[in-house]
Amino acid sequence: MSYALAHFSLGATLSLLIFRAVDYHSVRISTRDYLRYDLVVATLGGLWAMIPDITYLFGVMTHLFGGGVSNMFAFHGLLDEFDPNDSMVMTFALFGLFLLVVNLLNWDIGREDRYYGT
Repeated sequence: MSYALAHFSLGATLSLLIFRAVDYHSVRISTRDYLRYDLVVATLGGLWAMIPDITYLFGVMTHLFGGGVSNMFAFHGLLDEFDPNDSMVMTFALFGLFLLVVNLLNWDIGREDRYYGT
């Protein structure tokens, strides 16, 4: 069982990477709008990754997310098995990965705006 911050960070990172994998030059989203969409996508992806833990919060329907079903939520079950002792190192590593991805993606937007002149 990992900390909620680890699940949120992994879900937000994966959702941002998937969102950016889409060819957005054909959509012509401006930089300001893209940064706004990044925040929404990261928040929704982080919350999506924490859905299996909501059952523990309310104490109902814990059987729904057993087995491999919880892996649909940003590999929630796999992360819980990989980190059974609630390691702070794993939590900070995933949070650091999230911050690194956010900074690299925003740096990429700035470079493309200068290149494409949008």
